[in-house]
Formats: sequence, structure tokens, C-alpha cells
Amino acid sequence: MSTLSMRFVTTSSHHVITCNRVGMSGEPAPRFIIPSRTRLKSSGETVNVMETELLQNAPKLNKAMSSFLKDIYLNYLLLNSKDSRVIIVESLISPMTLRNSIAFALFQHLNVSHVVFMPSHLLCTFAIGKLSALVVDIGYKETEVLPIYEGIPIVNAWQAVPFAAEELQRTVRNLILEKCEVTGDPDDVKPASMLRDEVISVEIEDIIVRTCFVRSQDNDATPLDVQYPLYSANSSLLLNGYIRSHSADVMFDPEDASIQSAILEAVLKCPRDCRKKICENLLVVGGGAMLPGFNYRLKQELCSLLEDKDQKYHSKLNISSFKFHTPPGQINCTQWLGGSIFGMLETAVLERAVTREKFAECGRLPDWLSPDPALREELHVVKRGASTPVMTRSSSASKSKPST
Repeated sequence: MSTLSMRFVTTSSHHVITCNRVGMSGEPAPRFIIPSRTRLKSSGETVNVMETELLQNAPKLNKAMSSFLKDIYLNYLLLNSKDSRVIIVESLISPMTLRNSIAFALFQHLNVSHVVFMPSHLLCTFAIGKLSALVVDIGYKETEVLPIYEGIPIVNAWQAVPFAAEELQRTVRNLILEKCEVTGDPDDVKPASMLRDEVISVEIEDIIVRTCFVRSQDNDATPLDVQYPLYSANSSLLLNGYIRSHSADVMFDPEDASIQSAILEAVLKCPRDCRKKICENLLVVGGGAMLPGFNYRLKQELCSLLEDKDQKYHSKLNISSFKFHTPPGQINCTQWLGGSIFGMLETAVLERAVTREKFAECGRLPDWLSPDPALREELHVVKRGASTPVMTRSSSASKSKPST
């Protein structure tokens, strides 16, 4: 089975896709991490299948998605897609247009037999072997928080804040232009702002990964400056120690909706008897959380916010501690790993899968956040006496859904 993470996962056994981590179920890591771009044969245009503008053009989206998924099978997985089973690890709030386009491409163009759409936050709990957890996904554009209790996503507690890897990269780039210098020869030192084009062209993500870390709340010490090579300018960037240690502070900014306030807000919206258990099982995933010291600083910020008597959480939440899980493997692949593990549970996959025949009859997928019972009954064939599918139970357990 293959697993694709668009996040996508695919299961012949099974294929797993997370967009865009691709591999086979039962494996400890994705085989490939690929960009979500494809080239349309009809026009020669290169498009990003996840672009918002493309979602508004269903025919073009279907063509692009078909081309993209064919590339995955033919150029990466090197597998015959016919009659295979696929797990799609998707965002909780994926647009229905995108979900239907993926299903159309897989069923109509690649002839897969079964497709399962699973929310990424839920699959993260498979990676750590827990039924309950508070999953914090720090992605590129935003941070999403979703509590999972006994295998059921508490959808009305979902939170999102616009502080993630993109904001961190923007902050680091601006600080470099403001505070750093570029050195060539020993006597040739220039402000980084004078070589703006060369600095902007640098892979900021690489600078962050190699040189930056998250300082603790009570640590104001400034680390040593380091040199980062600028090959395009045949010189080196003298990276200020302040930038290395303080740039991540933007992700915990108390003046706006911060990550720690989103977490406590999600806990506050959970039923009282769930709160202690999910706070003892915090799981932080996503590439934005890979900086050293991130979890320690997050725990400090959470405790400080709870102890602040001016904040509503001090009186409304009786939480004494937070405990963090360390997932196996890289934390930016935790969703994919959960899909890989889920793909090995063949009975569970078949119970939750949409078949090619049923999709051909109905022509669309149900929205599991607000499902059409008649459509779901037609699409999902569950054996008598079997447990109710996870996504059906989760949607019926919550009374509201986040806007898309």
C-alpha cells in the first residue's frame, strides 16, 4: 500500500502520500519528498497543484492533479497503480475541490481500487501509539492545533495561528539585512543591505537549520557570531549571534495570537474530563518545530501563560503540567509515518476506504466534517458489527467546524 502526504500515503500493499512525501506503508520513512509542481502536456505550463487560484478552475486542476500523480507513480515509486490502495494524509480543512480532484485522478486515470482520506493530526497519534494527544502542527504558513481524544478529533477545539516557518524565515531575512555584514577580503567588510540581491537569494531555511536555535525564556546571553558562505558573491555572511538565538522569539510573541495561546485555547474548548490527558500527551510536529530547544521554550511559555493572573487561562484551566512526546524519526515526517503504520491495518483501511465503483456511482466525496449520511452510506461499505469509521465518529462528536 502506498502512502502519499499532501499532504498524501499510498497502500498495493498500500501507497502513502503526504504533499509531498511519498512511500510505501510499513516503511519507517518516505521514499521521496517532492515539490507539488507538474508540467501540463497540453500547454507546457508548469503549475503548483496546491495553488489557491488553481482550486477555482476544476478542469485545469483535474488535469494538473492527474499529471502530478502519474509522475509520482511512474518516475518515483516505479509502480503499477492499477488496483492499488492509496492513503491520502490530508489537512483537516482541505478544500472539497482538492479532495475530489485527487479522488478523480486516482480512480479515473490511475485505476486504483481504494482510496482513504485521513486527517494528518489523527495519524500523528499512530506514530506514538497513543489514542489521545494534543497535536501541534507547525507548518510553513501557519500552526494548527487539534486535540485528539480516544481516537476522535475534537474538531470544535481546532485552532490556527499565522506564526510558523514562513514568519520565522521573513524575520531572519529582515534581521540579516539590518544587522549583518558581508566579508570578502579581511579589509573588505560591507553591510548586508549593500548586497541585498545576494542575501535575498540565499536559502534562508538553510541558514536557520545550520545556525539558529530557540533560547530559553531566562537566557539573554548572546552566542558567538558565525560565518555563512555566500557562493554567489564569493564572500561570507557574518551572522550576528543575536539573530541566531532571538529570531525564533517571533513564534512566541505574546502581543498577538501566539502558539502557546492557541494551545491553551484548544484545551479550554475541550470537555473538562479530557483536558488533563491531552495536556500530558503533547505532540509537536512539522518542519517549523525542528529548531533545537523549541519544545523546552514552548513548555516555559505555556507555564508562564497559565501562571499569569491577568490571563483567563489562570482561573479557567486547572492544569499543573505539560508532557511532550518525542516521535520516532524526523518530526517533519510524523504525519507520513502515522499513515504508513495505519496502512498496515488492512481491516481498518478497507472499512474507511472509498472504492472505485462507489465513487463512479456518486461522482464526489462526502465532507467528513459535515457529512451527508446518505452519501456516506453509499460510499462506505462497513461490515455488520464492525466499528464505526474514525472520521464518521469524529464528525458526529463535534457540533461545529472550522471555516475553510
